[in-house]
Amino acid sequence: NASGTISGTTVTNIKFNPFSGVQAGRAILVQTNSGSSNVIIENNIVNNYQKAGIEAEDAGTNCTINGNTITGVGATPVIAQNSIEVIYGASATVTNNTVSGNNYSAASDTENYQTATDQDAGILLYDANPNTSVSGNTASSNDVGIWVYDDTPTAGTYAVSNNTLLHNLGYGIVFDGVNGTSTGNSFQNNPVGLLDTDSLANSAVTSTNDSFTGNTTNTQQLESATAF
Repeated sequence: NASGTISGTTVTNIKFNPFSGVQAGRAILVQTNSGSSNVIIENNIVNNYQKAGIEAEDAGTNCTINGNTITGVGATPVIAQNSIEVIYGASATVTNNTVSGNNYSAASDTENYQTATDQDAGILLYDANPNTSVSGNTASSNDVGIWVYDDTPTAGTYAVSNNTLLHNLGYGIVFDGVNGTSTGNSFQNNPVGLLDTDSLANSAVTSTNDSFTGNTTNTQQLESATAF
């Protein structure tokens, strides 16, 4: 329930010893149980966390997450990590961050997405406020570069623009059951660049001015009625 600024810090080793699969260990965490929290998180170095590098959680939380370098532990069978999480109704502006090294090696990174439920992401939006925007980030060497998920796609449209997705192990960007726009993103050397997946086939995803280079598959749809 606090507001403020976290800037120019290094946050490291927020984890159990030994490193554990327990869903804990957030290097920077903003939560709002009531009221509102407005927090600027910028130009920090975050690494060696257990579950998440930066997490914005709960409705009423609004974060500016800008210019951070957030690095997971790399391939591990222990836990699925995420560099940035915006979850459970929180909203954020996520810009100009470098996120990498989130690889849950217990799951096959290139298997059919619908059976790969335990992958991780450089940037994860999970039931986030659809006002959240993700732009200008570089996501590399993650299972999924940017992963946007929502139970209620009619709630709004998520905007993901001008990001660089390169050498991710499964997917560059995944829109999972959401309305979304992918604009001006650069997909480079990913097995799948842009994925639209929705078991209910009621979401709409558009791709505008995206560029695709060296991907095995540029765009893919699973159980979705909407064409790119």
